[in-house]
Amino acid sequence: MNNKESAMDSPAGPLDLLKHALLSGRDESLLRRVKSQATEILAALEETSEDFSAEDRGRMESDPEWLAAIYEALGAAEEGEPDEHDRAIAEAIQAMHAEEDQEIALAFDALIEQLPKRLLEWNTYFDSAPTLSVAAWRRLLSTWHMSDANTAAGLLRYGISPGTVFDATEGVSMFLQRLQESRGSGDLQLYMSGRSVDPKLLAQISATPGLEADASSALLAWLGEVARYCPRLFSGYRVVAHPGERLQLAAEQRCAPAAAEPAELHRRWSGVELADRSRSVAALLTATGTFKMR
Repeated sequence: MNNKESAMDSPAGPLDLLKHALLSGRDESLLRRVKSQATEILAALEETSEDFSAEDRGRMESDPEWLAAIYEALGAAEEGEPDEHDRAIAEAIQAMHAEEDQEIALAFDALIEQLPKRLLEWNTYFDSAPTLSVAAWRRLLSTWHMSDANTAAGLLRYGISPGTVFDATEGVSMFLQRLQESRGSGDLQLYMSGRSVDPKLLAQISATPGLEADASSALLAWLGEVARYCPRLFSGYRVVAHPGERLQLAAEQRCAPAAAEPAELHRRWSGVELADRSRSVAALLTATGTFKMR
């Protein structure tokens, strides 16, 4: 065991204990301590939040089952032990999330297939962004079921996954929606790189889960370039012109969130139809008692 790992053996306080448990690699003793001190941890989280680096987030994302176990231990402090009904709901939700991630990955693969090679030279766009350690990068590759030969694997080196890209595009859509509500009808003008970028748009992208602050401007600029080749990149809007550094977008009828409608996401990002997902939805409804399979 190296010094860094040894230093993680003695958490100093509730939030430190939580962080150590999340990054422990399935240390059952730390899980038991989280469960026994869940009330103190939740109280500490009410007052402040714990910051995680891109590498830490990559490590946590590589083991979603352990992450779920930690949060289940915290939840037990407020709700008591989950019964079989609750477990069935949790398992159905987890299955849905796994399928959503797979569908986002498929749509992302379809998206980058239609892009020019220059937009896939990741170091050109993200050279100022921090990179993950090799170990964290490989865990993220495993999470997204990618080989290191996959075109998108290079983007994962910056902690930016297909899910990160999807969340960022949804953030742009939310910004556009607010802009449209304040300005009324008509096309919208948007700068996604350079000094003309709206600080509120950059703040929206910076709030993307798992995205390092230093990578926000780079990802926004890259999405602005991608939108020129994929006019319906942003849900509810279509790029109708792109003079200079500016995008001109027209509003479309906004569909349900793409994570809930994977076929729509694939259509927007590739133009190719996908069969709608139904089995996991049915599993969730069955678990909640809302719907019974006949």
